[in-house]
Amino acid sequence: MVYLRFKAWPQARPILAIGIGVICVSGLVACTDRHPLGPPMPTIERFDASSSQVEIGTAVNLTARFSNGAGVVHPQAEAVRSGGPVTVAPSETTTYTLIVTDPEGRKISQQTTVTVKPGLAITIWGHEGLAGKVKVEGPNGFTRTLDASGFLTGLEAGEYTVTAIPVDTGQAMRHPWQPCQRVRVITGKAVTVLYPAPTLSLPLPGGTPLDFVLIPAGAFTMGEDHPAVPQRFPNPSPAHLVTLQQAFYMAKVPTTQAQWEAILGCNPSELKNPNYPLTNASYYDIKSSFLPAINERIPELNFRLPSEAEWEYACRAGTTTTYFHGDDPAQILEYAWPSHAFQSQDHTIGRKRPNPWGIYDLAGLVFQWCEDLAHDGYLGAPIDGSPRTDALAGHEEEGILRGYSHVGRNLPGGNPEGGSAIRWSWLRSGQRWDLGFRLLAAPNVNHAANATILATIRSNK
Repeated sequence: MVYLRFKAWPQARPILAIGIGVICVSGLVACTDRHPLGPPMPTIERFDASSSQVEIGTAVNLTARFSNGAGVVHPQAEAVRSGGPVTVAPSETTTYTLIVTDPEGRKISQQTTVTVKPGLAITIWGHEGLAGKVKVEGPNGFTRTLDASGFLTGLEAGEYTVTAIPVDTGQAMRHPWQPCQRVRVITGKAVTVLYPAPTLSLPLPGGTPLDFVLIPAGAFTMGEDHPAVPQRFPNPSPAHLVTLQQAFYMAKVPTTQAQWEAILGCNPSELKNPNYPLTNASYYDIKSSFLPAINERIPELNFRLPSEAEWEYACRAGTTTTYFHGDDPAQILEYAWPSHAFQSQDHTIGRKRPNPWGIYDLAGLVFQWCEDLAHDGYLGAPIDGSPRTDALAGHEEEGILRGYSHVGRNLPGGNPEGGSAIRWSWLRSGQRWDLGFRLLAAPNVNHAANATILATIRSNK
């Protein structure tokens, strides 16, 4: 449509009005550059896919033709020019939206859907380029093994199990972060299998290191049926099976005074030395001050106290004996500082031998806070490694301690300190010179930079 407007010359007089345009006796001016109510609205002429149904991992071109605005394709938020294709490779059925916006903020949109047939996209990430090994099992006896990232196409819809197998590098076993993943395949499905670094070292302010050891997922028998002191609270019986479905990082040593001070700038310990374990911190001090501060400083990871089950699993390191070094209490001097030997010895962390998984000072230096509330025995306790959070009447404010301090008593029968299953409890508000703690770390799944989390874990030796 052509609109006419009157150019205001003195001799011109309007004789006919059409809409809001004006036809004049003289001075006619045609206006085709602007709608009388503003610029033309954005329009979409075409938005479709080169193929509407594909196998997983197949590249598809999305063609967009539009005018009078700038185009963006979602969900990847990729800018697109009119006529220029956007290439996508969806791992599952996806609806794409083209949004065209003009300079005045007016928008118009159109959608197209790409259906992905049932299939799996397996991504294997390994520390230092380590190749992994994955076994996939599904309906009707389906079995396939992959030793590198790849696609499984032409699958039937149904339940599939993706099992990551530990890898022997010739120097050490490399364990997957999550050994078993069960997925329901209706369309395409992406699965990531991670083989993280066996150890993790994080620098804190001032150059203070924070070192962790990878604890593989697995099952173990927690507790004991015939404890050395059966009447003592909290009792470590009955023995029961606990299964931890995911690996985690456990600190090599109890949190030191240097680490606490690097995060909070203070040191509540009585006997001060940067290489001594941090003491005089209650459960509430740790939860309200230290953990929030270190999680804010390193948001890619989630730092927390271990559950009692996680602590004992890491302590036992695959052993089933009374101690992680065997059944002979006489060997304890090689691994711990029992009360009769400690006296005025140096309190420096890491001076004794570690357990088979490389963790130091699990016994004989300081008691170590766990996340659990105290209960007398394990009846009704979780079997998935999570902490016990229901309170026992009369012990509502008591938390579980693991390990044992150098000031602990020798137990009857020549069994010093009771071994890997020994439990203790204390008021969570308590602050003592022999109470410390040990950190657990895992990827923060709520952190936006998920790739950064994985890179952080992979890139540290």
